[in-house]
Amino acid sequence: MLLLLQSCLVYGLMILVMLHAGKFAYEQQYPDGFLGNDIYANEKLSFLDIITKSHFIIPILVFCLFAALRYNVGVDCGSYRQDFYDMLQKGSTGRDNYEMGYLFLLKITTLFTNKHYLHLGLLSFLQISLLYYAMRKESYLFMFYGLALFFTGTYFSLMNGIRQNIAATAFVAMIPLFLNKKYWIYILPAVIAAMLFHKSAILIILFGFLGYILRNKMLSSNIQLAILFLCLVCMNEFGLDFLRFNNISDYGAQIGYQEGEIEGYVENENMDITFGLRSCILLLNYIIVILYSRKLDEFFNSQKFRCCYNIFFWGICLSHLFYNNFTMKRILFYTTIFNPLIISYLLFYLWFNKNKSNYTVLTIVIATLTTFFGYFLFEAVQLYPFESLLYKFDF
Repeated sequence: MLLLLQSCLVYGLMILVMLHAGKFAYEQQYPDGFLGNDIYANEKLSFLDIITKSHFIIPILVFCLFAALRYNVGVDCGSYRQDFYDMLQKGSTGRDNYEMGYLFLLKITTLFTNKHYLHLGLLSFLQISLLYYAMRKESYLFMFYGLALFFTGTYFSLMNGIRQNIAATAFVAMIPLFLNKKYWIYILPAVIAAMLFHKSAILIILFGFLGYILRNKMLSSNIQLAILFLCLVCMNEFGLDFLRFNNISDYGAQIGYQEGEIEGYVENENMDITFGLRSCILLLNYIIVILYSRKLDEFFNSQKFRCCYNIFFWGICLSHLFYNNFTMKRILFYTTIFNPLIISYLLFYLWFNKNKSNYTVLTIVIATLTTFFGYFLFEAVQLYPFESLLYKFDF
Protein backbone atom coordinates (compact mmCIF):
# COMPACT_ATOMS: atom_id res chain seq x y z
CA MET A 1 0.00 0.00 0.00
CA LEU A 2 2.97 2.29 0.55
CA LEU A 3 3.86 2.06 -3.14
CA LEU A 4 0.25 2.81 -4.07
CA LEU A 5 0.32 5.96 -1.94
CA GLN A 6 3.69 6.94 -3.38
CA SER A 7 2.38 6.40 -6.92
CA CYS A 8 -0.68 8.55 -6.25
CA LEU A 9 1.49 11.33 -4.84
CA VAL A 10 4.03 11.27 -7.69
CA TYR A 11 1.54 10.94 -10.51
CA GLY A 12 -0.81 13.38 -8.82
CA LEU A 13 1.98 15.95 -8.48
CA MET A 14 2.89 15.61 -12.15
CA ILE A 15 -0.75 16.07 -13.19
CA LEU A 16 -1.18 19.13 -10.95
CA VAL A 17 2.02 20.77 -12.22
CA MET A 18 0.97 20.20 -15.83
CA LEU A 19 -2.54 21.49 -15.09
CA HIS A 20 -1.37 24.62 -13.24
CA ALA A 21 1.28 25.46 -15.84
CA GLY A 22 -1.25 24.77 -18.59
CA LYS A 23 -3.76 27.18 -17.07
CA PHE A 24 -1.06 29.86 -16.87
CA ALA A 25 -0.05 29.18 -20.50
CA TYR A 26 -3.70 29.49 -21.58
CA GLU A 27 -4.08 32.82 -19.80
CA GLN A 28 -0.88 34.09 -21.38
CA GLN A 29 -2.03 33.19 -24.89
CA TYR A 30 -5.66 34.27 -24.40
CA PRO A 31 -5.66 37.16 -21.90
CA ASP A 32 -9.30 37.92 -22.80
CA GLY A 33 -10.47 34.31 -22.95
CA PHE A 34 -10.53 31.74 -25.75
CA LEU A 35 -12.78 33.81 -28.01
CA GLY A 36 -10.70 36.94 -27.44
CA ASN A 37 -7.28 38.01 -28.65
CA ASP A 38 -4.80 35.20 -29.43
CA ILE A 39 -1.35 36.71 -28.92
CA TYR A 40 0.37 33.73 -30.59
CA ALA A 41 -1.81 33.84 -33.72
CA ASN A 42 0.73 35.66 -35.86
CA GLU A 43 3.87 34.64 -33.97
CA LYS A 44 6.27 31.87 -34.85
CA LEU A 45 7.07 29.82 -31.78
CA SER A 46 10.25 27.80 -32.20
CA PHE A 47 11.41 24.85 -30.13
CA LEU A 48 13.74 27.28 -28.34
CA ASP A 49 10.73 29.40 -27.36
CA ILE A 50 9.16 26.34 -25.77
CA ILE A 51 12.12 25.50 -23.56
CA THR A 52 12.68 29.10 -22.46
CA LYS A 53 9.13 29.87 -21.27
CA SER A 54 8.52 28.80 -17.66
CA HIS A 55 4.96 27.60 -18.27
CA PHE A 56 6.32 25.17 -20.85
CA ILE A 57 9.66 24.11 -19.42
CA ILE A 58 8.58 23.58 -15.78
CA PRO A 59 6.07 20.78 -16.51
CA ILE A 60 8.51 19.30 -19.06
CA LEU A 61 11.31 19.19 -16.49
CA VAL A 62 9.05 17.73 -13.79
CA PHE A 63 7.95 15.04 -16.23
CA CYS A 64 11.58 14.25 -17.09
CA LEU A 65 12.73 14.29 -13.47
CA PHE A 66 10.38 11.52 -12.39
CA ALA A 67 11.00 9.61 -15.62
CA ALA A 68 14.75 9.71 -14.90
CA LEU A 69 14.43 8.61 -11.27
CA ARG A 70 11.97 5.79 -11.89
CA TYR A 71 12.58 2.11 -11.36
CA ASN A 72 10.58 -0.56 -13.18
CA VAL A 73 7.96 1.84 -14.48
CA GLY A 74 7.41 0.53 -17.98
CA VAL A 75 8.34 -3.01 -19.00
CA ASP A 76 11.34 -1.75 -21.00
CA CYS A 77 12.73 0.42 -18.21
CA GLY A 78 15.27 -2.17 -17.12
CA SER A 79 16.57 -2.83 -20.63
CA TYR A 80 17.10 0.88 -21.34
CA ARG A 81 18.87 1.19 -18.03
CA GLN A 82 21.10 -1.76 -18.91
CA ASP A 83 21.84 -0.29 -22.35
CA PHE A 84 23.46 2.66 -20.63
CA TYR A 85 25.73 0.57 -18.45
CA ASP A 86 26.65 -1.74 -21.33
CA MET A 87 27.68 1.28 -23.39
CA LEU A 88 29.55 2.78 -20.44
CA GLN A 89 31.49 -0.38 -19.60
CA LYS A 90 31.86 -2.13 -22.97
CA GLY A 91 31.39 0.63 -25.53
CA SER A 92 28.39 -1.12 -27.09
CA THR A 93 25.01 -2.53 -26.16
CA GLY A 94 25.53 -5.96 -27.68
CA ARG A 95 22.44 -5.45 -29.85
CA ASP A 96 23.31 -4.79 -33.46
CA ASN A 97 19.98 -3.49 -34.72
CA TYR A 98 19.56 -0.38 -32.58
CA GLU A 99 19.00 2.78 -34.59
CA MET A 100 21.78 5.35 -34.98
CA GLY A 101 19.94 8.17 -33.21
CA TYR A 102 19.38 6.13 -30.10
CA LEU A 103 22.99 4.88 -30.05
CA PHE A 104 24.28 8.43 -30.53
CA LEU A 105 22.21 9.70 -27.61
CA LEU A 106 23.40 6.76 -25.53
CA LYS A 107 27.06 7.50 -26.26
CA ILE A 108 26.62 11.21 -25.53
CA THR A 109 25.15 10.55 -22.08
CA THR A 110 28.05 8.27 -21.13
CA LEU A 111 30.43 11.19 -21.74
CA PHE A 112 28.79 13.28 -19.02
CA THR A 113 27.84 10.81 -16.31
CA ASN A 114 28.32 7.28 -15.08
CA LYS A 115 24.70 6.98 -13.93
CA HIS A 116 21.71 6.14 -16.12
CA TYR A 117 19.44 8.96 -14.89
CA LEU A 118 20.45 11.43 -17.60
CA HIS A 119 19.86 8.79 -20.29
CA LEU A 120 16.29 8.06 -19.17
CA GLY A 121 15.64 11.75 -18.60
CA LEU A 122 16.75 12.73 -22.12
CA LEU A 123 14.62 10.01 -23.72
CA SER A 124 11.58 11.31 -21.84
CA PHE A 125 12.53 14.90 -22.69
CA LEU A 126 12.33 14.06 -26.39
CA GLN A 127 8.84 12.60 -25.92
CA ILE A 128 7.20 15.28 -23.80
CA SER A 129 8.92 18.27 -25.45
CA LEU A 130 7.75 17.11 -28.89
CA LEU A 131 4.19 16.87 -27.57
CA TYR A 132 4.40 20.33 -26.02
CA TYR A 133 5.89 21.69 -29.23
CA ALA A 134 2.98 20.19 -31.18
CA MET A 135 0.48 22.01 -28.92
CA ARG A 136 2.45 25.24 -28.49
CA LYS A 137 -0.22 27.39 -30.20
CA GLU A 138 -3.09 25.52 -28.54
CA SER A 139 -2.18 26.14 -24.93
CA TYR A 140 -5.79 25.62 -23.85
CA LEU A 141 -5.08 21.90 -24.30
CA PHE A 142 -2.33 21.97 -21.66
CA MET A 143 -4.85 22.50 -18.86
CA PHE A 144 -6.23 19.01 -19.37
CA TYR A 145 -3.41 17.24 -21.18
CA GLY A 146 -1.68 16.00 -18.02
CA LEU A 147 -4.91 14.50 -16.75
CA ALA A 148 -5.68 12.91 -20.13
CA LEU A 149 -2.12 11.61 -20.53
CA PHE A 150 -2.21 9.70 -17.24
CA PHE A 151 -5.89 8.81 -17.01
CA THR A 152 -5.97 7.16 -20.45
CA GLY A 153 -2.88 5.12 -19.60
CA THR A 154 -0.83 6.79 -22.35
CA TYR A 155 1.84 7.80 -19.85
CA PHE A 156 2.66 4.15 -19.21
CA SER A 157 2.88 3.57 -22.95
CA LEU A 158 5.46 6.38 -23.15
CA MET A 159 7.47 4.70 -20.40
CA ASN A 160 7.40 1.48 -22.44
CA GLY A 161 8.43 1.11 -26.09
CA ILE A 162 10.36 4.32 -25.52
CA ARG A 163 12.14 4.53 -28.86
CA GLN A 164 8.99 3.95 -30.89
CA ASN A 165 7.08 6.43 -28.76
CA ILE A 166 9.72 9.08 -29.48
CA ALA A 167 8.91 8.52 -33.16
CA ALA A 168 5.17 8.61 -32.38
CA THR A 169 5.42 11.93 -30.50
CA ALA A 170 7.46 13.30 -33.41
CA PHE A 171 4.52 12.39 -35.65
CA VAL A 172 2.19 14.57 -33.55
CA ALA A 173 4.62 17.47 -34.02
CA MET A 174 4.76 16.78 -37.79
CA ILE A 175 1.02 17.22 -38.42
CA PRO A 176 1.41 20.83 -39.72
CA LEU A 177 3.90 19.54 -42.30
CA PHE A 178 1.28 17.20 -43.75
CA LEU A 179 -1.44 19.86 -43.75
CA ASN A 180 0.47 22.45 -45.75
CA LYS A 181 1.77 21.42 -49.18
CA LYS A 182 4.48 24.09 -48.93
CA TYR A 183 6.04 22.03 -46.13
CA TRP A 184 5.85 18.62 -47.80
CA ILE A 185 9.51 18.96 -48.73
CA TYR A 186 10.32 18.64 -45.02
CA ILE A 187 8.27 15.49 -44.42
CA LEU A 188 10.85 13.00 -45.64
CA PRO A 189 13.76 14.51 -43.64
CA ALA A 190 11.52 14.63 -40.55
CA VAL A 191 10.49 10.99 -40.98
CA ILE A 192 14.11 9.96 -41.51
CA ALA A 193 15.02 11.78 -38.28
CA ALA A 194 12.27 9.85 -36.46
CA MET A 195 13.54 6.61 -38.01
CA LEU A 196 16.87 7.26 -36.31
CA PHE A 197 15.06 6.23 -33.12
CA HIS A 198 12.76 3.55 -34.52
CA LYS A 199 12.56 2.12 -38.02
CA SER A 200 8.79 1.78 -37.81
CA ALA A 201 8.58 5.59 -38.15
CA ILE A 202 8.26 4.97 -41.89
CA LEU A 203 4.58 4.32 -41.05
CA ILE A 204 4.24 8.03 -40.23
CA ILE A 205 3.95 8.69 -43.96
CA LEU A 206 0.96 6.34 -44.22
CA PHE A 207 -0.91 7.72 -41.21
CA GLY A 208 0.08 11.32 -41.98
CA PHE A 209 -1.34 11.31 -45.48
CA LEU A 210 -4.46 9.54 -44.18
CA GLY A 211 -4.94 12.53 -41.90
CA TYR A 212 -4.26 14.92 -44.79
CA ILE A 213 -6.85 13.25 -47.04
CA LEU A 214 -9.43 13.50 -44.24
CA ARG A 215 -8.48 17.03 -43.12
CA ASN A 216 -11.74 18.53 -44.39
CA LYS A 217 -14.02 15.60 -43.66
CA MET A 218 -15.88 14.44 -40.56
CA LEU A 219 -18.20 11.48 -40.61
CA SER A 220 -21.48 11.95 -38.78
CA SER A 221 -21.59 10.66 -35.21
CA ASN A 222 -24.05 7.93 -36.20
CA ILE A 223 -21.79 6.60 -38.95
CA GLN A 224 -18.78 6.71 -36.62
CA LEU A 225 -20.68 4.79 -33.95
CA ALA A 226 -21.81 2.24 -36.53
CA ILE A 227 -18.21 1.68 -37.70
CA LEU A 228 -16.96 1.37 -34.13
CA PHE A 229 -19.79 -1.04 -33.27
CA LEU A 230 -18.93 -3.16 -36.31
CA CYS A 231 -15.29 -3.29 -35.18
CA LEU A 232 -16.42 -4.41 -31.72
CA VAL A 233 -18.65 -7.12 -33.17
CA CYS A 234 -15.80 -8.34 -35.40
CA MET A 235 -13.18 -8.07 -32.64
CA ASN A 236 -10.36 -10.57 -33.30
CA GLU A 237 -12.30 -12.18 -36.16
CA PHE A 238 -9.77 -11.05 -38.76
CA GLY A 239 -6.18 -12.26 -38.83
CA LEU A 240 -3.22 -10.36 -40.19
CA ASP A 241 -1.29 -13.15 -41.90
CA PHE A 242 1.50 -10.84 -42.99
CA LEU A 243 2.14 -9.98 -39.33
CA ARG A 244 2.01 -13.46 -37.90
CA PHE A 245 4.06 -16.61 -37.52
CA ASN A 246 6.34 -17.33 -40.53
CA ASN A 247 6.48 -13.74 -41.78
CA ILE A 248 6.42 -11.85 -38.50
CA SER A 249 10.14 -12.10 -37.75
CA ASP A 250 11.17 -10.69 -41.13
CA TYR A 251 8.54 -7.95 -41.04
CA GLY A 252 9.19 -7.04 -37.42
CA ALA A 253 12.95 -6.81 -37.93
CA GLN A 254 12.41 -4.43 -40.84
CA ILE A 255 10.49 -1.96 -38.69
CA GLY A 256 12.77 -2.13 -35.67
CA TYR A 257 11.52 -4.84 -33.29
CA GLN A 258 13.90 -7.19 -31.52
CA GLU A 259 13.59 -10.92 -32.18
CA GLY A 260 12.74 -11.58 -28.53
CA GLU A 261 10.01 -8.94 -28.64
CA ILE A 262 8.55 -10.45 -31.81
CA GLU A 263 8.48 -13.94 -30.29
CA GLY A 264 6.72 -12.45 -27.27
CA TYR A 265 4.09 -10.81 -29.47
CA VAL A 266 3.43 -14.06 -31.32
CA GLU A 267 3.06 -15.88 -28.02
CA ASN A 268 0.79 -13.17 -26.63
CA GLU A 269 -1.39 -13.30 -29.72
CA ASN A 270 -2.26 -16.86 -28.80
CA MET A 271 -3.73 -15.59 -25.53
CA ASP A 272 -7.06 -13.87 -25.04
CA ILE A 273 -7.10 -10.51 -23.27
CA THR A 274 -10.35 -9.92 -21.48
CA PHE A 275 -12.30 -6.86 -22.55
CA GLY A 276 -12.85 -5.85 -18.95
CA LEU A 277 -13.73 -2.84 -16.82
CA ARG A 278 -10.78 -0.68 -17.87
CA SER A 279 -11.46 -1.27 -21.57
CA CYS A 280 -15.16 -0.52 -21.07
CA ILE A 281 -14.37 2.76 -19.32
CA LEU A 282 -12.10 3.92 -22.13
CA LEU A 283 -14.64 2.81 -24.73
CA LEU A 284 -17.35 4.83 -22.95
CA ASN A 285 -15.20 7.95 -23.16
CA TYR A 286 -14.38 7.35 -26.81
CA ILE A 287 -18.11 7.08 -27.49
CA ILE A 288 -18.66 10.40 -25.70
CA VAL A 289 -15.97 11.97 -27.89
CA ILE A 290 -17.71 10.61 -30.99
CA LEU A 291 -21.09 11.96 -29.84
CA TYR A 292 -19.50 15.41 -29.43
CA SER A 293 -17.35 15.21 -32.57
CA ARG A 294 -19.53 17.48 -34.71
CA LYS A 295 -19.72 20.10 -31.96
CA LEU A 296 -15.96 19.90 -31.47
CA ASP A 297 -15.44 20.33 -35.20
CA GLU A 298 -17.64 23.43 -35.28
CA PHE A 299 -16.06 24.88 -32.15
CA PHE A 300 -12.37 24.43 -33.03
CA ASN A 301 -12.96 24.67 -36.80
CA SER A 302 -9.46 23.75 -37.94
CA GLN A 303 -7.89 21.31 -40.35
CA LYS A 304 -5.45 20.30 -37.62
CA PHE A 305 -8.26 19.21 -35.31
CA ARG A 306 -9.99 17.24 -38.07
CA CYS A 307 -6.73 15.62 -39.11
CA CYS A 308 -5.87 14.58 -35.54
CA TYR A 309 -9.44 13.50 -34.83
CA ASN A 310 -9.63 11.22 -37.86
CA ILE A 311 -6.30 9.57 -37.01
CA PHE A 312 -7.66 9.07 -33.48
CA PHE A 313 -10.99 7.67 -34.69
CA TRP A 314 -9.58 5.14 -37.14
CA GLY A 315 -6.95 4.23 -34.57
CA ILE A 316 -9.49 3.29 -31.90
CA CYS A 317 -11.52 1.35 -34.48
CA LEU A 318 -8.49 -0.69 -35.55
CA SER A 319 -7.37 -1.11 -31.93
CA HIS A 320 -10.69 -2.76 -31.10
CA LEU A 321 -10.88 -4.74 -34.32
CA PHE A 322 -7.44 -6.26 -33.61
CA TYR A 323 -7.80 -6.16 -29.83
CA ASN A 324 -5.60 -9.20 -29.14
CA ASN A 325 -3.04 -8.58 -31.85
CA PHE A 326 -0.01 -7.20 -30.00
CA THR A 327 1.95 -6.51 -33.17
CA MET A 328 -0.89 -4.44 -34.61
CA LYS A 329 -1.13 -2.55 -31.34
CA ARG A 330 2.53 -1.61 -31.63
CA ILE A 331 1.93 -0.32 -35.14
CA LEU A 332 -1.05 1.65 -33.84
CA PHE A 333 1.18 3.55 -31.40
CA TYR A 334 1.16 6.12 -34.20
CA THR A 335 -2.59 6.58 -33.76
CA THR A 336 -3.12 5.96 -30.03
CA ILE A 337 -0.65 8.74 -29.24
CA PHE A 338 -3.50 11.08 -30.31
CA ASN A 339 -5.95 9.70 -27.71
CA PRO A 340 -5.05 12.08 -24.83
CA LEU A 341 -4.89 14.98 -27.30
CA ILE A 342 -8.48 14.43 -28.46
CA ILE A 343 -9.66 13.85 -24.88
CA SER A 344 -8.07 17.22 -24.04
CA TYR A 345 -10.00 18.90 -26.85
CA LEU A 346 -13.21 17.41 -25.43
CA LEU A 347 -12.47 18.43 -21.83
CA PHE A 348 -11.65 22.01 -22.79
CA TYR A 349 -14.82 22.28 -24.88
CA LEU A 350 -16.95 21.02 -21.98
CA TRP A 351 -15.17 23.27 -19.50
CA PHE A 352 -15.34 26.39 -21.67
CA ASN A 353 -18.95 25.97 -22.81
CA LYS A 354 -20.41 25.85 -19.36
CA ASN A 355 -23.99 24.66 -19.10
CA LYS A 356 -25.75 21.97 -17.11
CA SER A 357 -25.46 19.33 -19.79
CA ASN A 358 -21.79 19.94 -20.53
CA TYR A 359 -20.95 20.14 -16.84
CA THR A 360 -22.61 16.77 -16.27
CA VAL A 361 -20.69 15.17 -19.14
CA LEU A 362 -17.44 16.77 -17.93
CA THR A 363 -18.04 15.26 -14.50
CA ILE A 364 -18.77 11.85 -16.01
CA VAL A 365 -15.63 11.89 -18.17
CA ILE A 366 -13.31 12.93 -15.32
CA ALA A 367 -14.97 10.55 -12.84
CA THR A 368 -14.78 7.55 -15.16
CA LEU A 369 -11.20 8.26 -16.20
CA THR A 370 -10.24 8.65 -12.53
CA THR A 371 -11.86 5.28 -11.88
CA PHE A 372 -9.89 3.81 -14.79
CA PHE A 373 -6.61 5.14 -13.41
CA GLY A 374 -7.40 4.08 -9.85
CA TYR A 375 -8.33 0.58 -10.96
CA PHE A 376 -5.16 0.48 -13.08
CA LEU A 377 -3.04 1.11 -9.97
CA PHE A 378 -5.16 -1.22 -7.80
CA GLU A 379 -4.53 -4.08 -10.22
CA ALA A 380 -0.81 -3.31 -10.11
CA VAL A 381 -0.84 -3.63 -6.31
CA GLN A 382 -2.34 -7.11 -6.66
CA LEU A 383 0.41 -8.11 -9.10
CA TYR A 384 3.35 -6.63 -7.17
CA PRO A 385 6.27 -7.23 -7.62
CA PHE A 386 5.41 -8.53 -11.11
CA GLU A 387 4.15 -5.19 -12.41
CA SER A 388 5.57 -2.07 -14.03
CA LEU A 389 3.00 0.61 -13.19
CA LEU A 390 3.50 1.61 -9.55
CA TYR A 391 6.02 4.41 -9.18
CA LYS A 392 9.29 3.34 -7.56
CA PHE A 393 12.38 5.50 -7.07
CA ASP A 394 15.66 4.10 -8.35
CA PHE A 395 17.82 4.97 -5.35
